[in-house]
Amino acid sequence: MSVRDEKPRGNWILQHPMYQLMKSLEVEDSEQVHAAFLVYMDLKEASVRCVDRGFPVLLCAVASDSTLVYQRMTDGLVTPDPPAGPFQDVGRRQHRKRKQLG
Repeated sequence: MSVRDEKPRGNWILQHPMYQLMKSLEVEDSEQVHAAFLVYMDLKEASVRCVDRGFPVLLCAVASDSTLVYQRMTDGLVTPDPPAGPFQDVGRRQHRKRKQLG
């Protein structure tokens, strides 16, 4: 069976074991679970090494549009170098408005 013949498996994030574990924590806002999972995946793919600067900690802030901003803490906040390369803004994603309670 070729890769092309395989049936799509749906949204892989929803099936990921760590996402399932995060969902089991019963956080009321599912968007927070999704954002935490994106940060988890980013951190699993990246390795941060600091030599002779103490114990490093990588902080991540998640904006409402799912933008991720990382800050490395060693002796203070250190903004990581921006990625190199030509980038284009492809426009903002459309988001559903949150339902207001009350």
